[in-house]
Amino acid sequence: MEAFPKGLEPVRDIARLVRRQRPSATPMLCNELIYRPDSDVLMFIHIPKTGGTSLAAGLEDMVGAERYLPLRQHLIGKVREKRRHAAGYAASVAWRRLKARLGGRHWLLPSGFDAGRLDDMALVSGHVGLADMPSTRRRPVVVTLLRDPVERFVSSFHFFRSVALAESPPPMHKSPRLLTWSIDDYVAWLADRGEVDAFNVQCLFLGDSPSFEPARRAIDETVFMAATLDRIDDFRTALGSALGIGPIPARREKVGAARMSAATPRPETLETIRRLSSGDVRLVEHVRTAFAAHWDATTPGAVLKRD
Repeated sequence: MEAFPKGLEPVRDIARLVRRQRPSATPMLCNELIYRPDSDVLMFIHIPKTGGTSLAAGLEDMVGAERYLPLRQHLIGKVREKRRHAAGYAASVAWRRLKARLGGRHWLLPSGFDAGRLDDMALVSGHVGLADMPSTRRRPVVVTLLRDPVERFVSSFHFFRSVALAESPPPMHKSPRLLTWSIDDYVAWLADRGEVDAFNVQCLFLGDSPSFEPARRAIDETVFMAATLDRIDDFRTALGSALGIGPIPARREKVGAARMSAATPRPETLETIRRLSSGDVRLVEHVRTAFAAHWDATTPGAVLKRD
């Protein structure tokens, strides 16, 4: 069963119709749909550690802070080292979903936010998967940014470690391996454990599965535009053009101090990460190819410049 919020079905159906009529069409909905700011809502699927903070800030500048809704985060694929903690988190999520449903309120709306204002929002964003995005009366225009899976995993490891170490006291009882082990030992442990989700977070966010195919369908049938972090400047330009607003402002992000001072993972560790990230590897390559085709088709001289 495909995981799409209710409001996304019309977008998906239009995409399928266009694909049947034009089977050679580039898999980017920005080639088929016209963004209408008065009746559309931008939905930015902010996958953790993909460089999305800068893009979200630029989009917020575009629509204005009063029409931007940052959702509560739901970190899909985050490792919970002890089984009872994973089970407890799953039960907590299920309870929050049920409580929100009974109260007629989306479970990831920030506390204090007036749910009656949801239809007025021009931008909704957060560490939230596509399937969990709230529905509004506006047509959703979904954008997202991806990153090389190995780079994303290494960055995520150091980020979550630094966040845990900043707690007082650090949660040694919950995450002893994250806090004390090298990334080499940590990856080897995840591999022995048969962990899949932690390495395919980008597929999880877009397809609600660690596998490539559901995420690929989401990219081709639901996402307005997607790109990879190595093309971030081109993405800002292309997305701004497709939205009719000009290049989206850039806000550079700093590399975390923990990442800069950490030892480089061993080559075999990097290879293990890539092997276990098979879904994300295929997804990133799919998006990279699709965005390159869109860029070459819409940017004068792009092919000549690249060649």
